[in-house]
Amino acid sequence: MTTNGAESGGGQPPAAAWYPDPDHPGRLRWWDGTRWADPTPAGSVAAQPPGAGSGPAPEPGARNTPALVSLILGIVSILINPLFLVGVAAIVLGVIGLRRASALPGGLGRGKAIAGIITGAVGTIVGVLVTIALVTVLTHLPTSTPVAGEPTSSAGPSAATPAPTPSAAEPPADTAACWDGSAASAGCPPLEGAAALQYVFGVSDGGTCGPYALDQFTPEGALDILQCSWTDLPGTEVYFVRYSAVGEAQTAWRDYLTTQSTFTEDPWLDGQGQTSGITWTAEQTDAPASVEAAYSYDAAPFVLDVWTNLEAGTRDDHSAAIGRLTALSRDDLSQVLASIP
Repeated sequence: MTTNGAESGGGQPPAAAWYPDPDHPGRLRWWDGTRWADPTPAGSVAAQPPGAGSGPAPEPGARNTPALVSLILGIVSILINPLFLVGVAAIVLGVIGLRRASALPGGLGRGKAIAGIITGAVGTIVGVLVTIALVTVLTHLPTSTPVAGEPTSSAGPSAATPAPTPSAAEPPADTAACWDGSAASAGCPPLEGAAALQYVFGVSDGGTCGPYALDQFTPEGALDILQCSWTDLPGTEVYFVRYSAVGEAQTAWRDYLTTQSTFTEDPWLDGQGQTSGITWTAEQTDAPASVEAAYSYDAAPFVLDVWTNLEAGTRDDHSAAIGRLTALSRDDLSQVLASIP
């Protein structure tokens, strides 16, 4: 090599590199492949010329925005991840951030991109598990709720809206319907017959109901009667009864029950504390000994009666039967009556 860049060895100039300075023994000097760079002052660190470093210098203001946004979204997805969109977005932006990091000096943002992908995946998994749990809970919720309301005494059923019965057809959601499921456009039919009794009153826990002969029932004057019972409550019978008028119904039952050994009369309250009518309780000590509870509406001529023969059943059977009964609330019954021309 010559100091003026002349050929060396095979006739080709040496490659660009640091070489011993020919003018200053013991020091190095940069040869750029064609000529010598300016001498480096003694005792100073030689400035590395352009292109002589281990890699390209970072671009001023270089950044990896997708990696940063991926990390932020990944953290958010663990807390809030509707439809898994946040978690998926974090993963996608993390992949873009990784690709961008490979093109930036020092792999700028690679760690953030990887963290964003991981947290996004965790958030998505958490979202899937939460969704599965919610679906499981919702699919196991009961389709109907127990009827609310407490009786006025230990012998009183709940006067609240019953669940739909087989005799009351479920109307279309967008069609005004009557109590029997028929269209209300031409006016609703009268609230009478066995279907009306099953609509106003209800039984649960396997109770069965059927028509009862009018000429065998006391007190007299009933127009429709259904008798209900349960196989696990021997000696207990329930009667749903309809009369032509409220006054006739209440007078007939008051006169009948006052002949028993004991007799009480109280207001019949529904679950909201509103008075639906009158309730009577009576007990017969003569053979056959029995307990009886009757409930009469003030708004309609319907009576509910629970009778237990204490020689075949018990007082607990009587209370259990009452607990298995439902009745329309005063407001619901009034709405039904208002729809009838």
